[in-house]
Amino acid sequence: MVIKKVLFMASVYKPNVGGVETCIANLARFYQKMGIKTAVLTKKFPFDLPEFETVDGVSILRISRPQQLGDFINVFKIINKYKQTISGNIIHLIGIRRPMPLIGLFLSRLWQVPFIVSFAGGDLPNSDDPETIKLWQDGLTTVPKAVTQADCHIAFSNDLICLARKAIPTLNHINLIFAGVDLNRIKKSPKHKSLFPYIFIARRLTPDKGVDILIQAFSKISVKYPPLRLIIAGSGEGKDNLINLTKKLNLLNRVQFLGELTSDKVFEYMKGAIAHVCPSRAEGGGVVNLEAQAASCLSIGSNVGGIPEYIKDKKTGFIFESQNINELTGLLELAINQPDIRKKIIANASANIKNFDWKYIAQQHLKIYTKTITSTPSKTITSWNSLTKKLLVSLRLNDSRSNTPATL
Repeated sequence: MVIKKVLFMASVYKPNVGGVETCIANLARFYQKMGIKTAVLTKKFPFDLPEFETVDGVSILRISRPQQLGDFINVFKIINKYKQTISGNIIHLIGIRRPMPLIGLFLSRLWQVPFIVSFAGGDLPNSDDPETIKLWQDGLTTVPKAVTQADCHIAFSNDLICLARKAIPTLNHINLIFAGVDLNRIKKSPKHKSLFPYIFIARRLTPDKGVDILIQAFSKISVKYPPLRLIIAGSGEGKDNLINLTKKLNLLNRVQFLGELTSDKVFEYMKGAIAHVCPSRAEGGGVVNLEAQAASCLSIGSNVGGIPEYIKDKKTGFIFESQNINELTGLLELAINQPDIRKKIIANASANIKNFDWKYIAQQHLKIYTKTITSTPSKTITSWNSLTKKLLVSLRLNDSRSNTPATL
């Protein structure tokens, strides 16, 4: 069967910036080039965003987060209002934060199309990141059962596959498809020109991303290399704590916080940097590590999660033990003092990164879509709590008296 349109689902989307948003935007762009239409169903955040708009040829429908049965019914009424515009012959949810898995499952059965779920970093409970455990508990009554009933599962790293199986032991086969990079776009980005040499990091400013670890490592080498700067791009609730840390370490004139940058600006800063560092305490994979390699920037990352799957230690970058400030300090000094080794690693990474171009990654997803459509029979939903039982009745799903689901 020919794929004509894909409906992507995500907890948040543009103008928000992150790995999931980047993934969807790149998949949508390549599919549009192939004549495949795309749409996105997401939550309305920030709350002043329009309910519906079209961005870069992608139709985007934003819904408020439902809590009770009446809220869910209202959500499906809104979706039905835009059905002709957003419906596809495949529904692909990327990231499993509540309430999107439940909505995706019910929507797929209403439209009688396959439901595919991709596991992304930060959505599965991880002992190294307490925030993920809180999120998982928040969606425990709906997320696992909805995800289990999806027709196909994908993960961005083997580490995420392990986390998914630990959280939901009943899962069947999980396909591994790595995240990708837009090589052509990165190649076209100019190199940032700076009066000073600098280390660069582009991360959310939250504890799990470990920016404080890099700041402490930088403080250890700052006296040896007076011209060196640390440039930090990103936003998040941990920014004030990080600024206070730079004050405590007397680094205010050596560390620069740029705030949120566009992807193109991130690529520019990567191209001009001595190295990009991903010092996460927890990470599903970290596409930023691939972006750095594509920008011919030395990529240094911690040994947690899927990072070692995206950086091959001493081949396409360097890996250090998570939270080991001394080991990271040593790698920063190596990057500064041994340019021949740095150039060799960058050359290896530049050759290897071609395998992660989005045009190849998009084709891998497309093969999964086609296989799922041709091999998945029409299915019903197995309810698991009061909410899902009542929602099945309201939407007239699984109703033996009618072959036609309710039109809301």
